Amino acid sequence: MPTTQKRAINLQKFCGSKYFTGARQDMSTGPIRVRGYVVAVPRSLDARQARVAIVQDDVEYRVVPRGAGVDLDDEVSLLVEATGMHEEQDGTHYLIVRNYKALEDDSWIEGR
Repeated sequence: MPTTQKRAINLQKFCGSKYFTGARQDMSTGPIRVRGYVVAVPRSLDARQARVAIVQDDVEYRVVPRGAGVDLDDEVSLLVEATGMHEEQDGTHYLIVRNYKALEDDSWIEGR
């Protein structure tokens, strides 16, 4: 079994089938660090019930409401650095946050 499929299966077990019904075996997964602002996501737009996302370089990483990601629901507009598992499915990026920290400056953003 390819490594990507093993990660996908482990990711499904970790998060529970409620959020991964219909998940494809060819989805890409892997650890990632994301730095950006927390923004609200309308629930009606997301099948996995993501309420917030982290935007980095014009890419929206929807935060799966599990683990440390639940805490980000109350942190809209906060600049954060989050680490966790990344999954891309049908062009939508998802992030299962393992931990995060608030950033005090935005000097890491290009052009600032």
